[in-house]
Amino acid sequence: MLLSSSKLSSYHELNNIDIDLRVGSTSLERVSSAKLLGTHIDHNLKWEENVKQISASCYRTLVILKKLRIFVPFHIRKQLVQALVLSKL
Repeated sequence: MLLSSSKLSSYHELNNIDIDLRVGSTSLERVSSAKLLGTHIDHNLKWEENVKQISASCYRTLVILKKLRIFVPFHIRKQLVQALVLSKL
């Protein structure tokens, strides 16, 4: 992944450059986004992928908690939301 702003990337045509990077005898794959220290970033240093991943994770957790609402008291559900959803935000 080459890190650059979208303006500089298009100006220097970085998407068209073929770079062969190797570690030992292993060739490295070029990706458009990566997860680094728990944060998703793309090659243009945008946060859109990170926001999408966090919102999808929170939504999945809320769907599961909604299914548990008839089995678990309110104060337990509130603690679960605080621990599992709000901690991500």
